[in-house]
Formats: sequence, structure tokens, C-alpha cells
Amino acid sequence: MRWLILGATGLLGPCFVSQLRARGDEAIAAARSQADVNFDLTDDDVLAKVLEDINPDGIINCAANIYVDKCESDPANAYLINTRPLSSLAAWSAKHQRPLLQVSTDHYFVEGGNKPQSETATVRLVNEYARTKYLAEQLALTSPNALILRTNIIGAKKGHGRWVKESLLNRSPMTLFMDFYASPLHVNDMAQISLDLAASKATGIFNVASREVSSKGDFIYAVAKALNINPDWVEEGSGHKLNVARAMCLGLDVSKAEKQLGYHLPTLEQTAHALANEAL
Repeated sequence: MRWLILGATGLLGPCFVSQLRARGDEAIAAARSQADVNFDLTDDDVLAKVLEDINPDGIINCAANIYVDKCESDPANAYLINTRPLSSLAAWSAKHQRPLLQVSTDHYFVEGGNKPQSETATVRLVNEYARTKYLAEQLALTSPNALILRTNIIGAKKGHGRWVKESLLNRSPMTLFMDFYASPLHVNDMAQISLDLAASKATGIFNVASREVSSKGDFIYAVAKALNINPDWVEEGSGHKLNVARAMCLGLDVSKAEKQLGYHLPTLEQTAHALANEAL
């Protein structure tokens, strides 16, 4: 198959590219720059021309503005990146009867503590990032061929995962949120599991995450253990002190994905080791 990967130069996109090529598929990387195809995803006319010219067998959309503070300060830009392209992508997917994989988020749940949230759990949208990503899900679902991947990804190349690993290695100041729950999954595992779901012809919403829920602080402790580091200098705190409100009960129930795939998704310890063993 020939796959078009949007947002291919971010944290997750390169993992999809490498996984697809390892499977013998063709992966066409697309981004604003430094990709096989370079263009602005927010330009509807250019996006339509790219889809017409490449005519892929499937689309994977990893492109997103993931910065909660920036989405809050500029919601129009967040909408243009996170939401609007899904109208065109879903219409193309439905017209040509080809798969659309939409990488979503877990930023939807405000109650339940460390309880895993199912795909049908009540959604609460407390910030612009969550609003734009949830609306993108609804647009994607207008195609019967759409696979929505709710997830919490982590990797050492960029973002939170890089900060965690660098801070532990350098003994930098760290405040660990003990009341902010999630089920992070390493980006390599995320790409593999998502492609397995696509190969199984899954559609609709699926949680793709580690099979255990932990606080963000406990996950960092697990990474420290995997690195054989004693984090005796860190401080513990609350995610409620962040400038922009977050949904903080983000653990995901992956039983639906496990049933579809016939295998268990990674544990918290396996994810921590994957991050610890990944080169910066």
C-alpha cells in the first residue's frame, strides 16, 4: 500500500514511516518542510491537490498543534491545524473508500482519578486543545473508513519524553504531578499497534495506550528506575497549578484494542524501559 503520512516530521510521524517501510509498504512523508512532500496543511486547495496528485491508498494524520497553552492563546490557529483539515481528509476517504487514521488525544476526562476510561466514557472539553481535537474526531467519523486513535504518546526525541529523560540524566529541577493520570505509550509501539489495527480493518474510535494507568509522577519514577537513577532531588506537586486547565483523568481502557488485535498492549514498566533505552 501507498500511505501518505501528514505531520511526518514530528514525534510520531517518523515511527509510522519506518514501520510502514519495514512492512514493505510505501510511506510518503508530508510536512511543512524537510519531507518527501512539503506543503501547508491549512491550505485547503493545496491539500486537495496533494491528495489528487499522490492518490494514496491510505492517509495517516499525525499533524497537530499539541501545545495546550498555544492553543488556548490562539484558538483560531489551533482550529486551522487540528480540526479543519479533517473535513477534506474525511470527504476524500469516504469518496475513495480508503482508510484514514486520525491520531487523536486523551485530553477528554475530568472524573475517575486513575480509573481507565473507555471509548464511550463521558467527554469534558476544558481547553481549546481538547475542543479542536474532539471536533476533528467528529469530522473524521463522517467517513466510514476512519480509524480514530486516542492516545498519550511519549518518546525521547521531542516533547515531554525528552524533558523527562534529560532532566533525570542531568538531575535538573523537576516537579512531578501525582494527581494527573495517564497511560503513556512509546511512539514506536503506538505506530505498530495502530498499523495492526488498520490491517485488521478496524474503524471507529480505539484507545491505543499502555495497559496500565499511573500518575505522571509515578511514570517518571518508573523511568528513573529503568535508568538506575535515584530521583532523590525531585519535588512532588499538583497539575491543578498549571496555567491552562487540563482534564487530568486520562488513563485509557485498551481492552477494545486488545480484543481486536488478540494481544496485550505494553505495560507501564515496558513503556518506561522503552523511553529509558531510546537514544536522545
